[in-house]
Amino acid sequence: MEIGHKSCFHFLFAFAVLTIVIGHYTLKMLIFIDAIVFQDNLSTI
Repeated sequence: MEIGHKSCFHFLFAFAVLTIVIGHYTLKMLIFIDAIVFQDNLSTI
C-alpha cells in the first residue's frame, strides 16, 4: 500500500513538473512568435 501511494505521488509530481515546463516553454515560444509577427507588421507599415 505504501509503495503504491509513493509511486502515485511521484507520478503526480512528475506530471506537475512536466506541465509547468511545457507551459513555460510554450509561453516563451508564443511571446517569441508574437514578437516576430509584430516586427513584420511594423516593417510592412
